[in-house]
Amino acid sequence: MSKLYRQRAQQYMSQLMRYLKYVFNDHFIIVCFFIFGAFGLYYSNFIKHLPAFFVRYAPVICALLLVAGTFTCKIATLLTKADGVFLLPQETKLLIYLKQAYRRSWLVAVLPVVAMTLLITPICVAAFGVPFYYFWLYLIVALLLKSAQLLIFIDQLYVNDKKWQAPLVQATIDFILYVSLFYVPIFTIAIAALWVVVIYLTTFNTNKEGQLFDWQKAIDIEEQRQLRLYKFFSLFCDVPVLPTKVRRLRLLDFIFASLKKTPAHTYDYLYLHTLVRTAQYSDLCLRLWSVGIVLIIFCQNMIFQQLLALLFTYLLVWQLLPLYMSCEHVVAVHLYPLPCQVRCQALQRTLFKVVIISAFLFSAAALCSGAIAITLLVFAEVALFGTLFVRLYVPQWVKKHA
Repeated sequence: MSKLYRQRAQQYMSQLMRYLKYVFNDHFIIVCFFIFGAFGLYYSNFIKHLPAFFVRYAPVICALLLVAGTFTCKIATLLTKADGVFLLPQETKLLIYLKQAYRRSWLVAVLPVVAMTLLITPICVAAFGVPFYYFWLYLIVALLLKSAQLLIFIDQLYVNDKKWQAPLVQATIDFILYVSLFYVPIFTIAIAALWVVVIYLTTFNTNKEGQLFDWQKAIDIEEQRQLRLYKFFSLFCDVPVLPTKVRRLRLLDFIFASLKKTPAHTYDYLYLHTLVRTAQYSDLCLRLWSVGIVLIIFCQNMIFQQLLALLFTYLLVWQLLPLYMSCEHVVAVHLYPLPCQVRCQALQRTLFKVVIISAFLFSAAALCSGAIAITLLVFAEVALFGTLFVRLYVPQWVKKHA
């Protein structure tokens, strides 16, 4: 069973690496440097002038942040639908498989836990006056509670009625321990360590032969975990394994009323319907627009606002290019074929509509900063950049993929 998990983990990592090279491209890394630099500058100024509200409620705020960091990463069991049949005879040895899953998931979960601990430590230093090496005490407790959470998750995969394992109960226990950490750190470390030992003994060192493994629940949870990851990847590249859902959306029928019912505009009709009613593309637009608007609103630097608007416009148009091949399964387009030039022009018109909507949304977000000039500048830059990208690059991309 250990060998099986290692093989699956290698295959899973090789699959993730194919997508990560598109996520961490040169443009995204450069923008991340700017964003982290701006956030670091803002955070340092915030710590220097810490509001009285934060000083008064620092234990509660920091505890909530640590709880959020503890609940970020879930355990990766890498189970598939076929395992409910073919691994059923090996159910008594499944704990060996789950131990490997626990170890690998714990190593992955260390990163967000460390990041959140680094985030709250300066607040604790400024609010409580403690030395910075208290970071290690906070980190130890956070890692212990993350270990306990992963162990509880494994125990939940078996059929049981332990109500204390509910997420709300876990979050409450973690919150209480994090708050006590800022007052009695050594005592809290001892309690957290004892908590992990007890849960470990009840999870791995007890006889589970008489306890049934809930295969359907475990498989569904793993599918949902991978689906969330693939949805994130879909912001940067096309993800073939992402399931496609079609939605009717009658409220948006007015969008198609202006389309011309002529052979030259056949693909305008197909592309716009695919864009609006296919979850893969409509959810992509909503996610990128939402993230871009939020970042532009909270970023008060005009240069960063312009860069963010251009970046999200580029990501959106780039991700919508596979619309060109989205209608290949329609029999009618092969029975009555149209020239590639007509398809290319239809794709350009569809993407241009997306660019104009992006320009309106991002300029409206920039308006929250109060400057009319930056609003007009963002609109003009997004519209100009999107138009040039659609007019110049899209024909080359279509020619390459036709």
